[in-house]
Parts: sequence; C-alpha cells; structure tokens
Amino acid sequence: MCTRENRFLTTKQLSERWQTPVATLGNWRYLNEGPPCLKVGNSVRYSLQAIEEFEEKHTVKADNSRRRW
Repeated sequence: MCTRENRFLTTKQLSERWQTPVATLGNWRYLNEGPPCLKVGNSVRYSLQAIEEFEEKHTVKADNSRRRW
C-alpha cells in the first residue's frame, strides 16, 4: 500500500483500510477525534506512522478473566 516515498494515506485509503465511511473520518476531524491528520489546502493526509500508533493505542484485547460462563 505505502512505500517509503509514500508514507501518507488519503482519506479514501484510510476509509478502505478501516472499512469506515469517508464521512465518519470527516466527522472525526470536525470533532477533533480520531487519528491526527495533515491538511494542506483542501488535501487531507494521514501519516502511516500516526495511523499505526492510533491503531495500537485503540486495540482492545480480550480479557477472559471477566467471563461469566
């Protein structure tokens, strides 16, 4: 997907990666939620490194000690 020269994702690419509507990413930007982005003029880009850090931070791991059955 990304090479060393292309370390940023477009909104559409991130939408496809996360299977999330483009509008949701736009709403998150408006609300200052979601991953950080770079905006230059009308172009929005997401750093691949920032995306990977965001994914790691928001990954929920299963806690089997809370099982009730």
